Amino acid sequence: MANQYAGLGAKLQYGGPTTASPISFVTVAQVRDIDGPSQKTKTYDVTSHDSATVAGGYAQFITGLKDGGEVKFPLWFDATDTTQNATTTGLKGIMDSAQNSYWQILLANYPAATSPPPAWTFQGPIIDLDFTQPVDGAQAIKSCTIKVSGKPVLIA
Repeated sequence: MANQYAGLGAKLQYGGPTTASPISFVTVAQVRDIDGPSQKTKTYDVTSHDSATVAGGYAQFITGLKDGGEVKFPLWFDATDTTQNATTTGLKGIMDSAQNSYWQILLANYPAATSPPPAWTFQGPIIDLDFTQPVDGAQAIKSCTIKVSGKPVLIA
C-alpha cells in the first residue's frame, strides 16, 4: 500500500532565469495551496468511415504533444517582501520580466532519510497575478499562475 503524506509544509521556490549550476532557489513567502503541475496530452480524432468495422463503432484517437500545464497558487500579499514585490526576485518583477524562470515545489513530510526531499522542478513564466484588497480580510494574491514550459520533472 502506498504511503500518504500531508501537504502542509510544501515550499514553492524560485530560481531565476539563470543557467548557473547549481541553481540557487529562494522560497516564495506566504504561499497557501499549490495546484499543479496540471499536465495534459493532446489527442486527435482519427475516426473514419472504417472505424465502424475496425473499432466496433467507437471513435478512435491518437496522442500528440504533451503540455506541462500550469502551477497555480494563492498567497497572502506583502508588498515589502522581496519574493512578492516588483524587484527582480519578486513575483510582480518576475511577471514583468516575461522570462522563463526556474521553479521547484518541495514536497513536505517525507521521512528525514529522504534526502533531498521529493520535488517537482520546471521552467516557465508567470502569466497571471490576481491581486485582491478586500474590505474585510487580508490583502492577497488570489491566484498566481506559472505556465510550465517543457517537461515538469518529478524528483523522488
